[in-house]
Amino acid sequence: MALLPAVADLAQRDACLNLLCEQLPALISIVDSAGKLIMASAQHALLEGVSSNPEDWRKVTDLYPASFQGTLEGLKELRHDPDGRVEFKARHKDGQFHVYQIRCLRQIADGQQPVLVLF
Repeated sequence: MALLPAVADLAQRDACLNLLCEQLPALISIVDSAGKLIMASAQHALLEGVSSNPEDWRKVTDLYPASFQGTLEGLKELRHDPDGRVEFKARHKDGQFHVYQIRCLRQIADGQQPVLVLF
């Protein structure tokens, strides 16, 4: 893994990635080709209309408010455009609005299922 080349222990890498996903103020998720969630950042829990409990997050559609669901479908087309981004304004549970830009990357790792990375 190029992200943490100095960390050889998988448990230590996992802990580092978990820390990033919990503390980074960004919407980051990784899903498989069927839309099943592999990993998501804690920031999603702040969005109004999204469960605060990560155990409720099963699919990428669980991570975004209902008003953004149609745009999620369009993101699949962006995975072929390295500069493609979607911008959306979302209300947080505290009532504040935040603007996010989302990119969608498609990755295939050594014959495994394709995954999408949204950030």
